[in-house]
Amino acid sequence: MSTFHLHARLVEGSLGAFSRDETRASTTDSWPAALTEAEELRDTGFTVWIYEHGPQHPFPTGSDLRLVECLAPERYRLR
Repeated sequence: MSTFHLHARLVEGSLGAFSRDETRASTTDSWPAALTEAEELRDTGFTVWIYEHGPQHPFPTGSDLRLVECLAPERYRLR
């Protein structure tokens, strides 16, 4: 199981009729690689969440995901 999991989503258009709705996901064991990929996705309009897997879960299919970073495009940032 990889250490970091990235989930990215880009939505354009009105709430009732998206003109574009795209998601991407990836995993890596390297924090610099995760951050670089997240920044590249953010720069193309995606909002990106980076999760870190916690310690081994007692159940084989379980995991302990923790949000460690969220990157949003400039248009969604609070001023």
